Amino acid sequence: LDSAFSLVEAAVLNMREVAVFARYSRAVLTSAVCAVGFVLTGPYLLDVGSAIVDVVDAYLASLGLLFVGFLECLVAGWVYKKHDSYHQTGTLAGIIFDVGSWVGFFFFTVLSLTLADTGMESGPVIGTSIGVGLIIILGSWVTALLLAKSKLGNANDAAYYLFLHGPDCLKNTINGVITDGAPNNWTINRIWIINLKFVMTPLLFFLLVLRCDTYAESGGPYSSSYPYTYLQVLGLLSFVVVFILFAVGFFFPELYADPKLKVASGKGSTTTN
Repeated sequence: LDSAFSLVEAAVLNMREVAVFARYSRAVLTSAVCAVGFVLTGPYLLDVGSAIVDVVDAYLASLGLLFVGFLECLVAGWVYKKHDSYHQTGTLAGIIFDVGSWVGFFFFTVLSLTLADTGMESGPVIGTSIGVGLIIILGSWVTALLLAKSKLGNANDAAYYLFLHGPDCLKNTINGVITDGAPNNWTINRIWIINLKFVMTPLLFFLLVLRCDTYAESGGPYSSSYPYTYLQVLGLLSFVVVFILFAVGFFFPELYADPKLKVASGKGSTTTN
C-alpha cells in the first residue's frame, strides 16, 4: 500500500510542475492518476496478466530506458547550444564534425554486430570495428578542426566550440543552480561532460542497437515463452508511449515548463529593468 501511495504522489507532484496540468488542484490530479492507473492496470488481473507484466516490463526496462537515456545524452551532449557552436566554427566544420563522429560510431556498431555473426573470432572483430570507426572519426575531427581554425584563427577556440561548447554551457547552468544560495556545494566538472558526450552517448547507442538486433532475431522479448502477437504489440505500444512523451518535450518544451519558474523569472527580469 505504501508503494501505491509513493507512486501516485510521484506522478502528481511531477504533473503539478508541468504547465498543462498546473491549473488543476492536487485532488483532481490525484483522482485522475488513480482512475487512469486503474484502467491501464486492469488487464494485469486477467489470466494472461503475468505475461503482460513480463513483456511490458521487458520493453520498458530493457529497451525504453536505454532509448530515453540515449536521447537524453544525445540532446545534452550533441544538440544543446548547437546553433552557437556552428556560428563560431562555421556550419561546414560543425556538420563534418557531427556527421563524421556519428558515422564512425555507426560503423563501429554495425561492424561489431555483423562480423560477430560471421563466426569471426572476437579479437579481429573488435580490431576491425574499432579501426574503421576511429579512422572515420579522427578524419572528420581533423578536417573540422582545420576548417574551424581557419575561421577562428585559434586552434584552442576551434577545439572548444567543436568538442565542448554545448555540454560546457549546460554544466555551467547546472552548477549555477547547484550553488545558488549554497556556494560550497559540490559541482560537476569537464570530466563529466566529456564522459557524457564521448563515452555514454556512443555506448548507449551501441547497447540500444544491440538490444534491437537481439529482439529482431528473436521476435521480441519473451517471444518463446509468450508467442502471442498481441502481447508483443502491447509491449511495443508501451515503448511508443515513452517515445511520444520524450518527443513532445523535445519539440514543444513549453508544454513541460514549470509555471512557477516562469513567474520567478519574470519577477527577476522586472526587478532588473
